[in-house]
Amino acid sequence: MNYETTPLYSEVAPNLFMGGTDDSATIDQAQVLRHFDGSNEFDCVVTLYAWAAPANWGVEERRFGFPDADIIEDYLPTIIELAQWAHSKWAAGKRVNIRCQAGLNRSGLVTALTLMISGMSADQAIDTLREKRSTYALCNGEYEHWLLTEANRALRLDLERKSA
Repeated sequence: MNYETTPLYSEVAPNLFMGGTDDSATIDQAQVLRHFDGSNEFDCVVTLYAWAAPANWGVEERRFGFPDADIIEDYLPTIIELAQWAHSKWAAGKRVNIRCQAGLNRSGLVTALTLMISGMSADQAIDTLREKRSTYALCNGEYEHWLLTEANRALRLDLERKSA
């Protein structure tokens, strides 16, 4: 079987990135932290892999580790909140990276939601991720199915709840 080589991260829309975590950049391994010198690749990072080392100095980061498995209903409000946070930073002109372990499923779920908040349909968001990141993006069928069938309703309900 041939596997495509996927870079650590990919720009899926201007200033919006989807990626993974380098195998050596985990919390169980000592890291050499660069002091902030104004040269960070990203302004903001959403980290969805619990073992990922923190983002660099001077980078605003939101973290929420969850498994690349079935959708856990109790986690959806936080996942949607992360997508909204990422969207607000991205809309403000920040360079945003949404990352997990391999950079395909958890990051794909939150990045697709971010694109949907910006006005894309679920189909457009999924196609964009598969074109710009990897054909294997959202290979977790449960995530893809939820985006196609439930995400719009969940985003609407969250918006209604916040405006009430």
